[in-house]
Amino acid sequence: MDITPQIAPTSTARLLTCLGLAIDETKLVRSINESREVIKQLESEDPFSHRLLFLNRELSNLETRLIKTRRKASRMKTAIHLAKFK
Repeated sequence: MDITPQIAPTSTARLLTCLGLAIDETKLVRSINESREVIKQLESEDPFSHRLLFLNRELSNLETRLIKTRRKASRMKTAIHLAKFK
């Protein structure tokens, strides 16, 4: 999964519309990166720990939330472009 930030405001209207989503995206990317680091560490120390199982499930949930956030931002971008043509 690509975890680089993808919500890039290209206009003031898009910035105002997507600011909250861009902040959410940044928080999710940061959490994903931190979780991956802890998972790597746990895999080497205790590959059968309950915490590792939990973090793997949580990582999957975070990635799903990131996908949903990016889709929502993409839909907003489309709505902004359509509003310009009216």
